[in-house]
Amino acid sequence: MTRHKPNETFVMDPISIIMPVLGKCHYTKDFFKTFTESEIEYEFIIINNGKDEETKNFLEEMQKSNKRIVVIENEKNIGVASSWNQGIRAAKHNFLCIINNDIEILSGNWLREMQTTLKVNENVFYTTPATCYHKDPKKRTFKISHYEQLRYGTMGDDYIVGCCFMCPRKTFDTIGLFDEGFEVKYYEDLDFINRILECGKQVQMTRNSLIYHAVGATSRYVVGGDDNPNYYEKKWGNSPHNILKMQGPKIKGIKHFY
Repeated sequence: MTRHKPNETFVMDPISIIMPVLGKCHYTKDFFKTFTESEIEYEFIIINNGKDEETKNFLEEMQKSNKRIVVIENEKNIGVASSWNQGIRAAKHNFLCIINNDIEILSGNWLREMQTTLKVNENVFYTTPATCYHKDPKKRTFKISHYEQLRYGTMGDDYIVGCCFMCPRKTFDTIGLFDEGFEVKYYEDLDFINRILECGKQVQMTRNSLIYHAVGATSRYVVGGDDNPNYYEKKWGNSPHNILKMQGPKIKGIKHFY
C-alpha cells in the first residue's frame, strides 16, 4: 500500500505510456474517453499489431489531435512481450507505464499515484492501480474494487497481473526486458515479476488509484500461447516464486481471475 502522507506531493517526472493494440478499436476509443492526463508531461507510444482499418484510421486521427502520440505499425501480431519491449526501446522517459487498451481510467490521479509509490520506496520496481471488473459503471468503486491475480492463495502483493503497471527504467536496467520466449500472450508478466522478486526488489499495488479492466477482451481471441505454462515451469521449476506450484492440480496452468 502507498505509504506517503496525504499532503505529501512530488514533482512529476515525464512518463512514457506504452499500449499495444490488436483490433477491437472500440476498447481503444473507450480508453481515450477516460484518459485526461494532459497536465502531465508524457509521450504515448501505441504499438498497432495488425491491419485493422478502423484502428489505423482512429490512431491517425489521434495523432493529428495529440502530437505526443507515436504509433508503431507492425504487419502482424508480434505478441505481448515483444510489443512491450518494442515500446520500451522507443521510450524516452525514465518512468514507463504499460497498459492494455481494454482498460478505462476511473481516478484522475492514477499516473501521479503510481509514480509516487515508486518514488516513496526505491525498492518497489513495479506498481499497479487497484482494478475492478464490473460492467455496470455504477459499481466501479474503490469500495468494491478487486484485484486481478491468479487464484493460488493469499500472497499479498507478490503477484499482480499486468493489465496496467508502471516501472522506473532502472527495473529494466536491472533485470532486462520481457522474455519473448512467451508466445503471444500470458505469463510474460508473471515471469517478469518473478525476476523482480528474485533480485530482492518488490511489487506493490497503488490502492488509491483505480481502473476498470474488461478481462481478456482481446487475448481470448488470440490463437497461441498454449505452451507458455510449460515454458514458465521450465524457467522456474522449484523456485519459491513458481506460480504453478502454488496452484491446485485442478487449475494448474489455467488463468483464473477473482
